[in-house]
Amino acid sequence: MKVTTQFCVERGEEEVELTLVGQFSPGDPGKVSGPPENCWPPEPAEAEVEQVLKDGKPWDGKLTEEEEDAAVEALLKAGDDSFDDGPDPDDFYDSRFDREDDFDPFDD
Repeated sequence: MKVTTQFCVERGEEEVELTLVGQFSPGDPGKVSGPPENCWPPEPAEAEVEQVLKDGKPWDGKLTEEEEDAAVEALLKAGDDSFDDGPDPDDFYDSRFDREDDFDPFDD
């Protein structure tokens, strides 16, 4: 899925605000228990920078190797924040009530 996020770099004493556009692929926790034919290793999330924009136009500067690594991390965070893997199962569990606790056999 495509993700975008804001990213700042320093050039001299100036801070340049950029927009990163890239692809995000969520990780997979894998399955490491049960029969071997039903197991697979975990896969980490992945992100790739496709465009670096300044004011909506392609930026003519270059990212350093450290900045590129930080840019990928920023896209990973943006992807994790925007990825919706469905409803939280704990919310459903918490919304239920235990009928046994609510039942008092001696209550008339």
